[in-house]
Amino acid sequence: TLYSWAQSLAGQLDNGHLLTVEGYGHGAFGTNSCASTAITGFLVNGTTPADGTTCAAEPPPAAADPQPAANGGAEG
Repeated sequence: TLYSWAQSLAGQLDNGHLLTVEGYGHGAFGTNSCASTAITGFLVNGTTPADGTTCAAEPPPAAADPQPAANGGAEG
């Protein structure tokens, strides 16, 4: 979904709200603490963030850096 479309739709709905999450990817729940808090608040309590709320980007999770086995990977 283009961001401009999301902005337009939020403005067209009588009770529309838009939470902006800066960063990457398609989903924000579970990957951005600010967005997760806002989404949980809406789903559990029906609360919405203030108009114009923007969640700052958070770095992606660090990839695991596998260490070679002490014996070079050989079993035994």
